[in-house]
Amino acid sequence: KIQDISPSLLRKYFATLGNTFFWSGGDSAHGQELWKATSIPGSAKLVKDIYPGTQSSLPYAFVSYHNKLYFNALDSYADRSLYVTDGTSDGTQKIYSASSPAVTARDKLFFGGRDVNTGDELYVSDGTTGGTKLLKDIYPGANSSNPYNLTVMDSTVYFAATDDVHGNELWKTNGKKNGTVLVKDIV
Repeated sequence: KIQDISPSLLRKYFATLGNTFFWSGGDSAHGQELWKATSIPGSAKLVKDIYPGTQSSLPYAFVSYHNKLYFNALDSYADRSLYVTDGTSDGTQKIYSASSPAVTARDKLFFGGRDVNTGDELYVSDGTTGGTKLLKDIYPGANSSNPYNLTVMDSTVYFAATDDVHGNELWKTNGKKNGTVLVKDIV
C-alpha cells in the first residue's frame, strides 16, 4: 500500500510514465481523480482535480505517447474529453472532447472525437490541441459515426463505426482521410 487512497479496480485505470505510477484514485475531498506516486513510501499525491470538488473526473484509458500520458476524463462541464499530463497539475490539460479512448499508431493518437458540427467521428492528433483534427466525417454532417473499440494491428487502426449506407461495420485507417475506409459490409 503506497498511501491510503482507494485505487479503482477497473481495467485501464493504471499506467506508468518513467518511474512514476499513475492511477484513477479517490478520496472524500476530490472524488475519483488522477493520482501519481513513485516507489518512495508516502509519495502518492493528487496530480489535478480535473472535475473540481467532490465530483469525479473518472480518468481512464491511459496511453503513453511522446513521454506524456493521455487519458479520458470528465471535466466540470460533464464532457468526456481527451487529456494529457506530464505529471504536473499545470501540465495536465484538456486536448479535445472525446467519445472513445485514444490509441497510438503511425506516431499519432487516434480517438473518437466530438464536435457539434460533425457529431462523434474519428480524430487524429499529434498530442496537442492545435495538432488535433477531424480525420474523416464517416457519417456526414452532425450525425455521429461513433467510432469505438479502436485497435491497432501492424500500424493500422481498426474500429467499429456507423455510416448512412452500411450501418455499424468494421473500418480501418492508415492515418489519412482517403485511407480511412470500410473493411467490409458484413451485415
